[in-house]
Amino acid sequence: MNDRGFSSDNVLSGEELIKRKLQYAKTKAKLVEFSTPREEYPEFKYDSDDLCFNAMYALSSYADSKLQSMIPDKDVQQKLKEAASFYDAASAEQDHKQFSDGFWLLAMASYFLLENFGSAAVASEHVMDSHYYGEMGARFYSLVQYLLKGTSPGEGLKLPNLIRYIEGDEISLSLVYEEASTLLNLDNPESHLFGKVCYVAIGIAINFAASKWLPEFSALDKARWSSYLKSDGACRLLWQAQKNIGQAGAFKGENLFVQLPTGSGKTRSIQLLIRSMVFADKCKQAVVMAPLRALCSEIARDLEKSLSDIVEVRQAADTLELDSWLEVQGIKPRILVFTPEKFAYVERHGGNLIATTDLFVLDEAHLIDDPSRGASYELTIAEIKQKNSRAQLVMLSAVVKNPEKIAKWAMGDSNSYVSDSDIPKTEKSLGIMSPNRTKLNFWDLEENSGENLEEILKSSEFFVPLKPKIQTLSLFGRETKERKFPDLDVKKSDPESRSRASRDLALYIAERVISTAPIAIFFPQAQSISVYYKRLRDLNNRGCELPHLASSCVSDEGQRISKLFDMHYGKGEGGNLFHDGILMGVLPHYRDLQGCLRQVVEDELESGNFKCVMCTSTLAQGVNLPIKYLVITGVKNGLAETKTRDFQNLLGRVARSGKFSEGSVLISDPSIFGHRGWRDYSRLLDDSQTEACVSAIARLFEDLHVEQDDADPIDISGSEIMNMMLEGLAHRDAFSLLEKYLTSYGLAVSEAKQRIAARVKTFAAIESYVSGMLEQKLDDVDAVRLCVNTFAYDNANDEIQDLLMRLFQAICETLEDDDHGLSVSAYSKTQMGVAKTELLVNWLQSAEGDDFLAAEDDQQRLLLICKAYRQCMGYGDEWLGYEALAYLTDMWMRGRTLEDMCREIEPLLERKPNNHKVEKVLGKDVSYELANFISCIADLLEPAFGDRVPANLQELLLLLHEKVKFGINTPLGCVICQEIFADRMAAKDLVEILGFPEEQTSDFLRMLMIRHRNEVENYFSNLPAYFTKRYNAWMSSV
Repeated sequence: MNDRGFSSDNVLSGEELIKRKLQYAKTKAKLVEFSTPREEYPEFKYDSDDLCFNAMYALSSYADSKLQSMIPDKDVQQKLKEAASFYDAASAEQDHKQFSDGFWLLAMASYFLLENFGSAAVASEHVMDSHYYGEMGARFYSLVQYLLKGTSPGEGLKLPNLIRYIEGDEISLSLVYEEASTLLNLDNPESHLFGKVCYVAIGIAINFAASKWLPEFSALDKARWSSYLKSDGACRLLWQAQKNIGQAGAFKGENLFVQLPTGSGKTRSIQLLIRSMVFADKCKQAVVMAPLRALCSEIARDLEKSLSDIVEVRQAADTLELDSWLEVQGIKPRILVFTPEKFAYVERHGGNLIATTDLFVLDEAHLIDDPSRGASYELTIAEIKQKNSRAQLVMLSAVVKNPEKIAKWAMGDSNSYVSDSDIPKTEKSLGIMSPNRTKLNFWDLEENSGENLEEILKSSEFFVPLKPKIQTLSLFGRETKERKFPDLDVKKSDPESRSRASRDLALYIAERVISTAPIAIFFPQAQSISVYYKRLRDLNNRGCELPHLASSCVSDEGQRISKLFDMHYGKGEGGNLFHDGILMGVLPHYRDLQGCLRQVVEDELESGNFKCVMCTSTLAQGVNLPIKYLVITGVKNGLAETKTRDFQNLLGRVARSGKFSEGSVLISDPSIFGHRGWRDYSRLLDDSQTEACVSAIARLFEDLHVEQDDADPIDISGSEIMNMMLEGLAHRDAFSLLEKYLTSYGLAVSEAKQRIAARVKTFAAIESYVSGMLEQKLDDVDAVRLCVNTFAYDNANDEIQDLLMRLFQAICETLEDDDHGLSVSAYSKTQMGVAKTELLVNWLQSAEGDDFLAAEDDQQRLLLICKAYRQCMGYGDEWLGYEALAYLTDMWMRGRTLEDMCREIEPLLERKPNNHKVEKVLGKDVSYELANFISCIADLLEPAFGDRVPANLQELLLLLHEKVKFGINTPLGCVICQEIFADRMAAKDLVEILGFPEEQTSDFLRMLMIRHRNEVENYFSNLPAYFTKRYNAWMSSV
């Protein structure tokens, strides 16, 4: 091939020539990763191996600058960055196989001197022969392993004074440098170079040493840190993020808003923060909050692993009831991990968490602007500030545009934030398929960030020839139309052809790279994943060959995973559509996957059993997966516009620091070359367009614009909406008038409800917050103070502040009105808002409520509860009537497969149910909203019925809440889901093995597990490895 894709200049010299050779080196590395045959390699005009001298010179020059106590200028730093990229790329070349250890050692040296510790650690993992450059190279390798990987120094390092310093002993730095100076001026060229590198690395280690900074940042004597610094799991260097957080005073107890790039070390920072406060005897109880159950589980596991020597870590159950351990205070300080919803429930039910907690760590804090959950998160922070101003507050966030405003509100100081975009990050490239689909063009993602896409596309830095080899597929029956893979034919008049081409190209790319790197394929909607698994099944049936994907996974584990999917989704034609795709080497990952399938997929990827995953935005929501390649198939999520911040957060999950030293984001979506797609991707790839974090509460007053197909659009100003809310609130329902106004223009009631659903939830969150604060009967609690403490008020103009104040005053007046017979405690506990709480109480006090009291079993209660649920909680997106919902929920608890459930509710519906829609109802409506609604009924029994409540009804309702939450119909099964794994199918089978289904204590479950150990372990051996891991962890816990 010719040199298409590179500059057409015939003669290059100087810096341009070096740059071109580096591009060649990167191209060769990608050619290997893409399993490109030699005959398809481009013709390279220059030899990239010539860069060996330039790279070695850059490394040596950089070390010399540091030896002379000089700060290397930008040019010297840039040359070392290029050297690191070259060594990293050259190590992958097939012609360099015998030299790969040498290249990785040099890459490790370059990365470490650049203080890019994550990439240095990754490079060290690739070194097989640490003596490739002799003894001095091996000593440097041992030094990096000791500092970054936590290994024992061994005999090869021979730096006892440095080790004493790193591990916290009192020793003069002059002795450390005197020891290091013996590494200099050695005769052998290799030893001379690595001697210099070692000396400079020791200086860097001293500058980043945890033993130096932790005592200073925590204001504690080094002796207090001594045992930790000598322990095996100690943090020996503070990475840049941890230093920045420490320098900002967080380890001394200062409040702080932390916004740092994804993968920069925030997790380790939480661990060091908690350890600092415990060592200082300032923390008897800490609360860590994260918005997702999966993220809470990951945080709890990490904290347990790193802090179990000094604290007790507890993760709250995912049910709205008080955990038994809340009232039990052990000897050690406690770290309690909650979702915001569970935290609010405990606080509203007398848990007194806020007053007794010394440290609050709030993860994913940028979600205070989330339309659905943001208001509750914001108001939880406001409540913490008011109830316990002495507690330390640390908020962790993705990058937002206005950190100073959040810091001013939450911390009381606009400077109390950490934000450093200069932290060394993993090198990432952006790859876009050429319009003629013959090659992938690549650009440096970081260097081009902030540039317009049009500027980026003018000239690629390097490319990989990728003209897909089309497979002709088998035809069935009377089919005559050609079937092929990948099907890349795009018709302008057929949007589906664009989606199909994007998905097929993504899978083709996965097949090409999977032998060398794990890959995620991103879909903007979960429904698209289902569509593509049908495509995988069709490809498999038609004889499509994807051998690299199939061989990339552990086949036995694939069979076990597919069996678990069968258990949940069914084995028939309408059941487990994932079966073929899983056995082909591809796992799904999205929000509504049944049981603990998401956790299983995460575990398989983390363990390396599988290397390809099809995912939605769940990849961006805090959970860490080892992904080197990310293929973007599209960014359109229905009518919703993807935020630049969320997209950048998604990109940050690729090639996380410490996992990979390089990664790529590839766009397979052909719409990027259309006007609208071009505009969307230009915005999303430009990190300078990251949105500000705006209060969800402030959006109550945004204008409402509704397009209509056959009529003029509806426009309502924010002030009109406010007046309607206030007038409606006087009649106990803030949104009744707005809903009527919309329906008067011809909107269906369901559509009107959907248009205002986010505002209704936000309003209910405010009412719950106000009622919770009023319930405390504190002297300084009034409407003004409650309003002023919100981010919405703090960040608003005078007009919005006035509207907010009027709104809070009106809500306070409504809640303090005693004429409706309910105490503020009732509104506080349900967290449903005034209108829905009173609607539920009215239902309970109706004839149907009497029927509910008289119900004899769960099935009878459930039908009535579902009727009340539909009457009280509608947001306009309900397509299942209450009878169908009750029947579906009953089947859910009885362990029926999704296939069975879809088939059996069909007679109750006007049309055949879509599997994806039913799955979504189970994930959102049933196991979350309906389960929580049952908990609310339990809270309202006494206010509604007084002494007419049967003695054990509240207990039965809380148990039913658990059953609906987990999808299981036995108390013992609920305990299994609470304690070990939340998988209804595995829990149901386990109950059959153990017996005693009505038991509901953890101790009794443990006794049964011990009694039936062999049967249990044999059962788990036929399920994915995740179950055995969870079982072993639970059995070994106290």
